[in-house]
Amino acid sequence: EVDREAVFAKLEDGSLRGIQSVYTYTTSKVIDEIGINRAIQRALNRGLRKLQPNTSQTKVLLDGGLRAPAKYNQQTITKGDQKRKEISLASVLAKVARDNHMRRLDDKYANFSYGQHKGYGTKQHRENIQMYGATNIHRRTFVTSGQ
Repeated sequence: EVDREAVFAKLEDGSLRGIQSVYTYTTSKVIDEIGINRAIQRALNRGLRKLQPNTSQTKVLLDGGLRAPAKYNQQTITKGDQKRKEISLASVLAKVARDNHMRRLDDKYANFSYGQHKGYGTKQHRENIQMYGATNIHRRTFVTSGQ
């Protein structure tokens, strides 16, 4: 975790030359309304708008089944986080940003121990939901799926 935090700090301060990064959040409500795949796609598009890359000179590397709008020079790579450093760095950025967000929620939702499991579907998290009920940050599609 310490290594990821160090990489995150370098991405945040721009000290990794030639790599621009940004992260965006999507609410559980949006995910429930439009589905996780469309929510991820919206977040990707929002992130690209924030970066404002030169569409003809910048190559956008994406993992898995993601696609950028057609105007971008892009490459989608299956298991890209294992094959390309840039995608691996994006994966670290996303994980640390999410984990930090969940730690901040730990104070607001003390019964849920977000600082420990960071919102992942652990046994402890599922037990907390059963004991205290779902909050407004829980995805209804997760809570009702029997996970």
